[in-house]
Formats: sequence, structure tokens, C-alpha cells
Amino acid sequence: MQNTYGSPYRKSTAAADEGVPLKVSEKVEDHYFKRDKNEAIYKQMVADLEQAANYLSNYNPVSKLQVGIAAVKILQSRVYLYMEEYDKVVASLEGFESLGYAVSDLNQYVQNSSFSARSSSETVFTMGTNMIPTVFLNDSMGAYGGNDRRASAFKSSDNLMETYAQEDLRPAAFFMRSTKNKAWLPAKYRTWKTYNDPEQVSCLFSFRAAEVLLNRAEAMAMLGSDAQARNELQSLRQKRLKTQPQQ
Repeated sequence: MQNTYGSPYRKSTAAADEGVPLKVSEKVEDHYFKRDKNEAIYKQMVADLEQAANYLSNYNPVSKLQVGIAAVKILQSRVYLYMEEYDKVVASLEGFESLGYAVSDLNQYVQNSSFSARSSSETVFTMGTNMIPTVFLNDSMGAYGGNDRRASAFKSSDNLMETYAQEDLRPAAFFMRSTKNKAWLPAKYRTWKTYNDPEQVSCLFSFRAAEVLLNRAEAMAMLGSDAQARNELQSLRQKRLKTQPQQ
């Protein structure tokens, strides 16, 4: 809500910039709530996450539908990144790699399978449904009002798809071609055709291990640790680009 309806966080003006109304009680109150300042909103988020980290410090659930310390760490790093508290981004992610999550290697990707799945080592937490198939509709499979080549409702833009280099493995894993007009459609999760699929992940709210590398790389770059930032990015690129054959 803060990202959608509040002002962008600026460290120098957070005490004056308006955010969303802050209500931390579950009670129904006959009260007109006004906007609070960004400083108060973000302080509350930080406090809530610190409390969550304390409660869940030793909890690493088996189910990806349950929140554990790994999800807390990712959300902490995201909030601190918004706040430009770059040293705290790095500190909040300390110990993440020991929790058993790892970035998926697309060099091992099986064609036409789901990149995102609950059992994936990259999936940390997921909540909610996957709405991509209802927004990015596939082409009509049969005649429809005399028009047998009905286009998808939305598709990935040609400009986007043209940005991927030839050695980039993500297009094959993250997208699929529509049935007839061969438009590119987002498809990180493809098995939605099976209802109540136990592997379904949400396109609305999910945490993946890749965000850890990206958040940490950005924070390190802003702290002036360029070499470390590059190492973080390289560790991700090695899992997303074709592996060069050994000489």
C-alpha cells in the first residue's frame, strides 16, 4: 500500500513526505484516519520485521506456504533498500545461504516445464493465486465468431524480448509462445492447467532466492564495494546464461 499510495521514500524528506494512514490495531474504530509521514510508516515496518525476525529466528518451514526466517530476511532487505540503509541490507541477509535455498540453474532447465514451483530450491515463500493465464490469454484454439486467429489479450512486448541476448536462457524458461500467433506470453509457472496443482506459485506474492543476490548487489554497489557487487551479479548470471563448454 505504501509503494502504491504513499510518496517514494527519501531519506532527507521522510519526516515531511506523506505516506498511507498508519493503523496498527485490529479494532474497528469510528475515527477518520489521516495520512502519516513516511518516517513513521517505515519505522513501523522495520519494528514489525524485527519482531518477526525475533519470533521466527530458528524457524525454517518445510512448506513454502508458511513464513519463516528466510522470508523475513528478504523482506527486511527490501525495506532497507527502499530506505537507503545499505549496510543494513547486507546485515539482514547474513546467514541466508545456510537456510537451504539456492538459485535455479537454467542450464539444467527442462523444456516446457515450470520454472517457478513450490518445490523449487529458489522458491522461499508464496501466497495467493497465479493470475497470469487470465491476463495473458492464449489464442483461441478453435473458430470464434468466424475468426480463427484471435490474438492474445496481452503479450510480452517485442522490445522486451529483443533485449535478451542469444546466450540468455531466460526466454525459454520464463516465456512461452501462444498457440497460433506465436506471441510471447509470461510463463514462469505453466502447470496452471491442472487445477489445485500442489506446485502452483503465486504471481502476486512470492519471494525467490534470486532477490537476495540482487538486493545485496545493489546495496554493495551503493556502499562502494564494486567488486563484491559484481561477484553477486556473476553468481546469478552463471545460473541464467549458457555455460561455456570446457576447453
